[in-house]
Amino acid sequence: MAGAFYRSLRADQEVVARAVCALRGREERVASFVAALHGCGGTILPTALGKSAAAAIRLASSLRALGARAHWVHAAEWSHGDLGAVRADDVLVCISNSGRTAELLALAVELRARPRPPTLLAITGDERSPLAQLACAELACPVPSQHEILGLIPAGSAIAQDVLVNAVVAQLAELRRTTAADVMATHPGGAIGEAARRTRGAGGVSADAARDGDVVPREGSQHRARAARDDAGRASRAAHAHVLAIGAADACAGARASVPQLCPVAKRS
Repeated sequence: MAGAFYRSLRADQEVVARAVCALRGREERVASFVAALHGCGGTILPTALGKSAAAAIRLASSLRALGARAHWVHAAEWSHGDLGAVRADDVLVCISNSGRTAELLALAVELRARPRPPTLLAITGDERSPLAQLACAELACPVPSQHEILGLIPAGSAIAQDVLVNAVVAQLAELRRTTAADVMATHPGGAIGEAARRTRGAGGVSADAARDGDVVPREGSQHRARAARDDAGRASRAAHAHVLAIGAADACAGARASVPQLCPVAKRS
């Protein structure tokens, strides 16, 4: 009776591996995407429609937890007044598996026609889609229809979007050198706030420092602003991409090795 349940779990594991390998060799693209968020001088505005909206909402929430100014906007609301909130120093993150969502395409065309357009990023399932072509930078993970429930209801594509959102937030946290003190300032409540207080009491190290065994000093807001502008430069993106390439090679090799064992039959019912 639980056959579809476990087939779905195996299919999701394969989608994660697909996401890793889809961006293998695309380190410059990843670096440009994350650098645009890191250097944003205005507000980061994730936007989507339908099932993709869940990824947009979580992206905005996670970015705020890092201390970034971010708010999600439903894609249908742009043409009903919300376009008035977009400024030239904002960054929009459009999320659409097909890359053909009419509301997002209309938004992109409208914004690109401005004398000083904001930065437009895209997370899609098709790098050749109209939305991907309109974006300044895009991340794409194609997911075959057999990874969707009944071949129709978003499942694998939703997992792919979540995986890419997680990766973007993790890389941005590393670039910002986010510390437990930063997290406690934005998320003092609940179990996360309690964990942040314990970590801060132990020395307040950042996530990457905890992994590497190094302590990273907390930076002031002025220094972070200067660093954000610097990271937007070509040289910084190239160095960032080199580091990403090393990590991508390791991750892709691990994903390829695990898929045959994890997903002998990875088709959903």
